[in-house]
Amino acid sequence: MKRKKVLGIVVTAMISMSTIAPAFAVETAPDSSTTIGAEQVSDANKLGIDITGLTSDQVQDKIIETEADKLGIDITALPNEDAQTEIDTALEDTNLDTSDKVLQRAQILGVDITGLSAEAAKAKVLAAIEVHRQEIYQKLSLRATKLGVIISGLTNVQAREKVQIAKAAKLGIDITGLSIEEARAKIQAALEAKKLETMDEITKKASVLGLDITGLSIEQARAKVQQAIEAKKQEIAQKLSQQATELGVDLTGLDNKVAMEKIRQARALKLGVDITGLSTEDAKAKIKAAIEAKKHMVTDKIAEKASKFGIDTTGLTNKDAMDKIKVAREDAKEKSKIAREEAKATKTAK
Repeated sequence: MKRKKVLGIVVTAMISMSTIAPAFAVETAPDSSTTIGAEQVSDANKLGIDITGLTSDQVQDKIIETEADKLGIDITALPNEDAQTEIDTALEDTNLDTSDKVLQRAQILGVDITGLSAEAAKAKVLAAIEVHRQEIYQKLSLRATKLGVIISGLTNVQAREKVQIAKAAKLGIDITGLSIEEARAKIQAALEAKKLETMDEITKKASVLGLDITGLSIEQARAKVQQAIEAKKQEIAQKLSQQATELGVDLTGLDNKVAMEKIRQARALKLGVDITGLSTEDAKAKIKAAIEAKKHMVTDKIAEKASKFGIDTTGLTNKDAMDKIKVAREDAKEKSKIAREEAKATKTAK
């Protein structure tokens, strides 16, 4: 992948406010939301996804993961915006040389091909792909015009990259010569700073973080909140690093979100759990269930060992039970040693 394209994807991943959503895509928002949009409901219905009890972010995860799965795209560890770019690119591929590809596109684009011949189905899906491409291009054109960017003659993927890079420049972000990771970090920092422009925004964030900014000027309050955000990130990064070390995972150059996904995959593999195609929440639940099952199995084994020493493990943690077993084992060894010495002494006396 060319550097320009890579950096374009980085910008796409970070600047959610300028993400271009195709007809089937979900609406992205910078913060978690419980409000599910009408477009999300429509997309979920097309894909046969049950969104009962899910938040907007969870619905977004499920839609993207389902789309990627149907297209056979590996989006492991990719942020949603990067994953959506991969999906967009795949959907614009008009090489429908197999019936499976025709069906995949039809399902994602919401095209009914029931009862159609192979050729008729293919023609209908190709028409839908063209409509989808034009819808994206129109949205890109509007954004490009506002930014003073010319996208004539470019593919949607190229146009999106150009628009996103221009948007980054408008935010005052210079990513020239930066690596993907450095560019992502710089863009993220700029976006977070933009979210703290007013005292009301700063106060809300301070409340979430449990900070007292009473009596501070807007500059002082912003600085305090930014320091707390950075400290929180570092705290999370440190915990992730410890988990990665335990699992033998390399997190070099990854942000916290991608690192979490990589650790989740490694933990699932270690537990022998298959989380392929699952949403983040479903994957977490499956891993948690596996951990609980393993814990119960260990607990049963410990209880069995403890019973041999007459130890009641009711109410004890596994660690406390093991400590008691260790003490009992040492006592048993000591008693056995004393008994052997006494027996030896008795034999000698006779």
